[in-house]
Amino acid sequence: DLFLVLPILSVQDSGPEFFELAIFLRPHLMLTVSEKEVRSFQLLKERWERRPQTAEKEVGMMFHAVLDSVIDGYFPALESLEDRIDVLS
Repeated sequence: DLFLVLPILSVQDSGPEFFELAIFLRPHLMLTVSEKEVRSFQLLKERWERRPQTAEKEVGMMFHAVLDSVIDGYFPALESLEDRIDVLS
């Protein structure tokens, strides 16, 4: 079993926002919990709903997709922050 907590970075109109994503993994189960919606997970959910047999068998693949989505979500947030810094310069 594995339990981890990842920081999520999101940029809102009011500025950067951090919150946590908790992930609990077992051989045939992945449970994620967060205090806010992780927008990028909607695409993952749609993909898994189209192919539920894959989602049920490949928890490792699902975990990799979640981590990839979290990391990819940092890039737009960082670009937005960079744009805000450029405006101040």
